[in-house]
Amino acid sequence: MKRISLPSILLLLIIAGFAQAQSDKTLPASPPVGEITTGEAQPEDAQAEHEEDPDLKGIEFYRGTVSRVVEANLIEISGQRLHLLGVSAPRRWWWKEPKECYSGEAATFLEENILGKEVLYGYDQKQRSHEGDSVRRVYVFSEDRNINKEMIAKGFGFADRARIYVKRDEFLKNETEAKLHMLGLWHRCPVECARNRVCQTRNW
Repeated sequence: MKRISLPSILLLLIIAGFAQAQSDKTLPASPPVGEITTGEAQPEDAQAEHEEDPDLKGIEFYRGTVSRVVEANLIEISGQRLHLLGVSAPRRWWWKEPKECYSGEAATFLEENILGKEVLYGYDQKQRSHEGDSVRRVYVFSEDRNINKEMIAKGFGFADRARIYVKRDEFLKNETEAKLHMLGLWHRCPVECARNRVCQTRNW
């Protein structure tokens, strides 16, 4: 058997590595919020249900079952933690800090409406943030209901002012109306809002 010299082996490894790098460039991008694990629903099927909303055109939606409500704006689907995009809510778990006013009610709203249920979730490609986000931020729909919007409109959370996303103006309007009608936390809690930042509830 003919022996291959060490320089020849190194050359073959370099060529193989270059070929792999070139092939990786042609691979399709992964879905923005994880893989579809049910095997039944396709992104285009989910997208068709929300074509009536012009703001959401072009956003791919995926199906998944909510396995846990971590916070009032943080859920788990298929082991992946996802923030509700555009929603800032009172926190019930925070290091060495008491839970914030109305955090229990806000989390209960999510648990009653989406926990254990199949939902649609989509990543807003237009969102921008000045912070490095380690958790994906998504719109969540359940039975054609925009859960992000309902959280704000019913006074369970605030519109996120720290980020740019297609529903930002609408969510700010929903927040203003909830405040005007003293819904939810606006009726029960003292609230502090800083300019261009998220609002926050305080305990009495």
